[in-house]
Amino acid sequence: MNVLLINRDDARENPGGDTVVIEETADFLQAQGYGVEVSSSTDLDLTRFDALHLFNLTRPQAIIGIARRALATRIPYSVTPIYWDLVEGIPWQAYEPPRSWRIRFTPKSLRYGSPFSQRTDERMLQYEVLAGAHCLFPESRAEAEHLRERFGTAMSDLDVHILPHGVLWQPRPTVAPRCSLICAGAIGPRKNQLGLVHALAKDPSLDLEILGAVPPGCHRYAKKVREAAPAHIRFRDAIPHDEVSSTLAAAKALVQPSFIETPGLAAMEARSLGLPIVVSEFPPVRECFGKDPRVFYCDPTRPEQIHEACRRAVATPPDDGIRFAEARKWSILFEPMATAYRRLFESSEY
Repeated sequence: MNVLLINRDDARENPGGDTVVIEETADFLQAQGYGVEVSSSTDLDLTRFDALHLFNLTRPQAIIGIARRALATRIPYSVTPIYWDLVEGIPWQAYEPPRSWRIRFTPKSLRYGSPFSQRTDERMLQYEVLAGAHCLFPESRAEAEHLRERFGTAMSDLDVHILPHGVLWQPRPTVAPRCSLICAGAIGPRKNQLGLVHALAKDPSLDLEILGAVPPGCHRYAKKVREAAPAHIRFRDAIPHDEVSSTLAAAKALVQPSFIETPGLAAMEARSLGLPIVVSEFPPVRECFGKDPRVFYCDPTRPEQIHEACRRAVATPPDDGIRFAEARKWSILFEPMATAYRRLFESSEY
């Protein structure tokens, strides 16, 4: 049985956590005995495949075409949504004008039909992708409930399996310390680097390194972040994934005060290295980290909470991270996917 995994078309230029998820999905399915191909092209000959696996419901324009082709040729497809409603979750002030003004002054009840945006069309496409899917693999119960709230009837016939994202454990590298805190992730409003800079600007004892690329549409935001940063806050471009461990290990703690995370792979990787982490009090994040004593939660809209959580994290000694990593093995967490694919290929419909 051959499965085609569809990656976003800019994954090579702007790699992110979803890229890791796709790679791990491919590895897992191959270990289950399936033939797997990963592609960013939506023009492939689908007759070579027995099933498709689509990613990123947040960008339905990129996957709706191949979803429709799959339905037309009666090839089943699954969806790993990696989804949260960004407009509803990020404060309007975090965006650049004029988008911030549109969000601020457009009544919530009208946003999906607002002439200022394409939200209505986007939501219809998301609904269509879900309605045609065979399996859905949300990362958390919180994400599944979030999807049900927005696309209820589209999910009525879906085979839903909660599929938490995992992490690979490895011993913490021995490297020279470089900073107290590190923030890793694409620089943009959702990640809230500007709020983090404001929270730490007056405390030079908490030196910070902000690590990440600037995705399209976020260059003005990134400029504001840099302009607001004092000398003890430094910046570094994105690095290859195989350098992440040594980079994180050079800090005392990781901070990720995002408005929305599902949760971020950087936080999980840092925790698997034994680092204390600062993360936002957000349902999928809380679901992942629970009451771990080396996880410090904050409200991303309150700079004083971010500062206090960072201060406590830096003062907390690391552990070896093994306990966290053992509970987040990809091979264990992805077992429901093996069950779902087995049911698919054994079903009378197939």
